[in-house]
Amino acid sequence: MTNQRKYYIIVDGDRHEGPLSFDEIIVHPRFSPTAPVWRDGLADWAQAQLIADFADYFASRQPVEPQQPLRPATPPPGFNMQPQQPQNFGGNPTSPMPEWWYADNRRERKMPSTYLAFAIIVTICCCIPTGIVAIIYSSKVSQAFYRGEYDRAENLSHNALLWCLISLLLGLMCMPLTGLIQYAAML
Repeated sequence: MTNQRKYYIIVDGDRHEGPLSFDEIIVHPRFSPTAPVWRDGLADWAQAQLIADFADYFASRQPVEPQQPLRPATPPPGFNMQPQQPQNFGGNPTSPMPEWWYADNRRERKMPSTYLAFAIIVTICCCIPTGIVAIIYSSKVSQAFYRGEYDRAENLSHNALLWCLISLLLGLMCMPLTGLIQYAAML
């Protein structure tokens, strides 16, 4: 039984391609274990290696190590067989790389807040037009983060909060005005 699902893959930032069949996506030039992929039934974009549909595909592509070496290596005469100590650049003593090399590459990133619940509440209770803008910004935060666009995700998160606060302030400013209009209508 073949997989009839349709997949989408993100290429070049925000642009995505699809729908693609299973056979089409695995030969796509941008397809890799870390490529962002989506299909019906997934809540959000995910790395291809984390989607169950591709588990067998990536498992079958693991390199197979030979059972026995082809021939034993014999060192040339005068070769020192003592292991050398790695050069220490002042960082991790077992690592041949300096500490600054790992500063950006190993740092775990935390996804910025989406403020989606706040955006929905201020849209319903305070100001619909600016609340919708807040919802749009907040819905894009996680997508940018999972694509690896960390700075863009931070910027979207700040914009979502800004529009939530604008909606809240507009709603609070309009409450007395609404009360005056209702009071005048009752007279």
